[in-house]
Amino acid sequence: MPRGPELESLIGQAYDCVLDPEGWGALLDACARFAGGDTAVVYVKPRASAAGSLLTSRDFDLSYNVSRYLSYYEQRSPLIEFYARQPEGGARALGDYAFSAAYRETEFFQDWIRPQGFADMLGSHLVRRPQLSAWMSIRRSEQRGLYSTAEIHAAGRLLPHLGRAIKLRFRLEMERRIADDLRDSLELVDFGVVIVDVSGKVLAANRAADTILKAADGLKSHAGRLACDRPEDSSALATAICAVAEPSRHRKPAPVDLSIPRKAAHRPLTAHVVPIPTSSVWKGFAPPSGVAAVFVIDPLVRCTNADSLAEAYDLTAAECRVLREIVQGSGLVDTARTLRVAVPTARTHLQHIFEKTNVNSQAELVRLVMNSSLQLSVPGRDRGPRKKSP
Repeated sequence: MPRGPELESLIGQAYDCVLDPEGWGALLDACARFAGGDTAVVYVKPRASAAGSLLTSRDFDLSYNVSRYLSYYEQRSPLIEFYARQPEGGARALGDYAFSAAYRETEFFQDWIRPQGFADMLGSHLVRRPQLSAWMSIRRSEQRGLYSTAEIHAAGRLLPHLGRAIKLRFRLEMERRIADDLRDSLELVDFGVVIVDVSGKVLAANRAADTILKAADGLKSHAGRLACDRPEDSSALATAICAVAEPSRHRKPAPVDLSIPRKAAHRPLTAHVVPIPTSSVWKGFAPPSGVAAVFVIDPLVRCTNADSLAEAYDLTAAECRVLREIVQGSGLVDTARTLRVAVPTARTHLQHIFEKTNVNSQAELVRLVMNSSLQLSVPGRDRGPRKKSP
């Protein structure tokens, strides 16, 4: 029976494959030898995927056609029933059944197994979960006879670790996929998202946040940390970050809302400071030291939602120009002056907008625009290439 150090080495090698999938070939070579087999194969199938992935030992027959097996021979395999009640992680060999007439006279054996030159097989459901399955077989040539009890026992000590490594890899890939989707989504929205540590240091930011910070109007990055134009606002922001990062023993951290003044002609920014729990999906976007996400809303940017609404309601170019001015807070007279049209002309355009959008007042129109949708950025057109926050 193989010694303990060899088993420990293989277990360590299995967990190394969580981060380095390229190591599976060498690992399965070693696993086959450890269990007294010749070659090993693992078929991993996520439930959400149309096809699975095949992991093989390095000297595995490259002519092995898994798609042919799945499309034809799997449904004819008597081994499906043979292993149907096998628990996850358990090891079982075919034993005498591999040499029985009942098995060898089947189409499955004659056309699929016999050409590959092996007989006894040690099989295991490494993972048997609704969202993920993984089947492993360690095969040995007919000349080598049956697996011994000691060899099956040795494999049984190793296989649960292979299954655990596969589950960890699956979880890692799922979290990475979620993180990638999250990053892509955050680059599209028009509000800023800034991830900070407990000291307010900027760790990550989306495009909208980069634009706000570089404008340095109300909110900026000073020496790599979030800061406001006025010291008192900077102090309030720092307090809010600490509050969500260090909750008391009696309550969970709660989001903090702040209004950040800007220059006299500008409306203030709105900041929502929310905590990032350790187990949160935000960890895919935030570095490990990130404790808070600061959502920054610029009302002047969000007014560009007018363009989306104009397209949805089939407004003309002239009507869209009037809509933008109204949403920015201009009255009808100021709108006409800015657009250099007569007031009656601006009023006619506004009335047409009312009719198309089914509203009765400028206040209803503004509310409709602000509630219609998030303004989405178009990569490569709106704000240029992604750059690191200052």
